[in-house]
This record gives sequence, structure tokens and C-alpha cells, in this order.
Amino acid sequence: MHPYVIRRPREDEGSAVGQLQNRAWEQAYSGLLPARFWNAEALSQREAMWIHGFSTDTGRAQVRVAEHQDAAGQRQLIGFAAKGPVQDDDVAVSTQLYTCYVLAEHHGTGAASQLITDLLGAESASLWVFEGNPRARRFYEKHGFTADGKSCDLGEAEQDEEIRGIKEIRMVRSEPGRAPVQ
Repeated sequence: MHPYVIRRPREDEGSAVGQLQNRAWEQAYSGLLPARFWNAEALSQREAMWIHGFSTDTGRAQVRVAEHQDAAGQRQLIGFAAKGPVQDDDVAVSTQLYTCYVLAEHHGTGAASQLITDLLGAESASLWVFEGNPRARRFYEKHGFTADGKSCDLGEAEQDEEIRGIKEIRMVRSEPGRAPVQ
């Protein structure tokens, strides 16, 4: 039996996904971003955002959660992914992968691959990833995404001197039906 169940979130799971995202950000970006990105205020904002987003069937339809069952039968959310309309007008896809996170203790287990596969299937899509996150970039490459040359300085985009110089790159998967490499 595989230890993960990939499913749509329930309406009452917005707070749990906000907490999960906050923890995943701290795990993934500690040393890259300032701690204010996962402090109590950030947590409160994330919980509110996901609670609001999960208040409709439409909002939940664009998200998948990964649930893990431990040896004692306890279930907990360990990852999630969300998609929506592409936010860039210069890319020939209609879907953007907004986020995909799995807690560090579940990296390399296949949970993130299951999330991406269930959420996107084989559809073409774009995403933005930190240039300084080689692990995530390799993961997305495994799933058919390639950097398209577009980049953005996060500090310039957010008008935030503290994060100036931190770059995101855009990756695109434009071949419908391209299967992930295992």
C-alpha cells in the first residue's frame, strides 16, 4: 500500500494547508529568504488566504493535497499543489502551476510527483521557481519543464531591497502528453 493519498482538499482544511505552506517555506527557503516569509504574520496571512480559497468548490478544484498515513494509522497533510490561469501574457500555455510543496521529511518519496501528475496530468503549463533552488529545478525538469529564458528579480518585482538579487526563472512544459521521467 502506498502511504500517500492525493485528493482535493476539504473546505475545512484551509488553515492546515496554510500551516503546511508556512512550514514548507521555512524548510525550503531558510538561508535564501528572510524569516519574515514564514513568521507568525506570514502564517496568519497564508491561513486566511487558503481558508478563503477553499470556501468554494471552484477554489478547491484547482488544488491537490497529499495525505500520509503513518504506521499507527494517523493521517496528516504533508504536501499540496495548486494551479490556475497563467499570469504571463507572453507564454503559449493557459495553465500555471502556482505552488507545489512537500515537507522535507517526505522529499524523494514520490509524493510531489503524485501531486503534479494528479493536478496537471499531461497538460502544458508554466511555473516560476527560484534560480537558487537546484533541487526544485531538477524536479520540474523531470516532469518535462524547461527554463524558457525568462527571469525576474524578486526584490525588484516586490520593490523590496532586502530580497533584491534573488531571482526566479520561468519554466514551461509545452508538449501536451509528455510523460514525466522516472
